[in-house]
Amino acid sequence: MVRHRVKTGARPRYEAWLEKILRTANGYPGYQGRHVVRPSALDGEYVSMLRFATVDDARRWIESDDRRDLVAEIREIIETDDTLLKGGIDFWFTLPAEGRPPAWKQWLVTTSVIAPLTMLVPPLLAPLFEAAEPLGAYGVRHVVTAAVIVAIVTFVIMPRYVRLLRGWLYAEARVAHQDSSNPK
Repeated sequence: MVRHRVKTGARPRYEAWLEKILRTANGYPGYQGRHVVRPSALDGEYVSMLRFATVDDARRWIESDDRRDLVAEIREIIETDDTLLKGGIDFWFTLPAEGRPPAWKQWLVTTSVIAPLTMLVPPLLAPLFEAAEPLGAYGVRHVVTAAVIVAIVTFVIMPRYVRLLRGWLYAEARVAHQDSSNPK
């Protein structure tokens, strides 16, 4: 996960650069895809999530000369450059500057996203399972449904939802960080 806060007025240049770096990443071994969360009208923060087959593949990309040179091209137009290397779903809740929220908050947020999807997605997929009989077989339909829900959660909902709830999610982490940086 890479977070860049882009300076005001520099979004067109950043967008062009973003396409260039994503094309370059696509050529690296293990690259499996990407998802970019673009900023709102008031916020200049881009979040790019690149998927690689293994953490080692991702590390090779992050530490590559290609990536270093490309980031150097836009250094003057970004205010922050945070890169986080995580496997699995850990990246949903780990922000470089803010640590991790309490486990109960992670559980509550994840449940609040997945529970409605378990009610909405199966009926929406029912016509597919009826039309393509092998996909409707017991077990297969469950795997397809789970894969669709996880994809929606990972690439659509959680990046935005965690950003929306950021103040509440990380309140304790910020207080703990402030306490540790201000010894008595």
